[in-house]
Amino acid sequence: MYKSSITVTELAEEVLQSVNCVPAIPGRVVARYLHELQQRLYVQVLRPLRQIGLALLTKGDMKYFTMQAILPEDGEDSVCIDDLHTVLVQGERVFCADPERFYAMSVPVYTHMADQVYLRNVTSNSVSVLYLARPAPITYTEEQGYGGSICMPNGYVTLLKAGLHAALCRHIGDDDGYHRYAAEYNDLLADLKKRYPVEGGTDA
Repeated sequence: MYKSSITVTELAEEVLQSVNCVPAIPGRVVARYLHELQQRLYVQVLRPLRQIGLALLTKGDMKYFTMQAILPEDGEDSVCIDDLHTVLVQGERVFCADPERFYAMSVPVYTHMADQVYLRNVTSNSVSVLYLARPAPITYTEEQGYGGSICMPNGYVTLLKAGLHAALCRHIGDDDGYHRYAAEYNDLLADLKKRYPVEGGTDA
């Protein structure tokens, strides 16, 4: 997981001071936008992958594992089915099929059913799973303030600030501010993709 020196509180207050809105934008709104932005960058751009070995359970002629068996590390969000990237059996990638084709295949294959991942034509009792590691949610309460962490690689915090600026300007109906910061966000994102490419690996 990437780590940033700036805290959620510091980033939020810096952006809120420049937005200068009366009445003040509630902290829970700021936290929601910041969480959505950070998650979107992890899912669409950064995509850090982590690998873990799992024991398989048996049901009839199928084997399976649950996403709950993947325990998040400190500061990470719970792993959901959409985070699943690759299933490996004895080092070989297993083909993913939709439930309709799953039962007709004669090669090692897996499919999603709710929060469980079922495999057929597999003799091994374990698998290796590559999944997307995402940061824990950014939250806000009146009692404790902001929770969670800014988890961005070098250079990406500026992008996060621009995105939050755009989101808050849109929230208060400042169209000019929204378009200005949205353009800055898009320009920064394009520039960072060129200068600081981030490739998914087995160690986030």
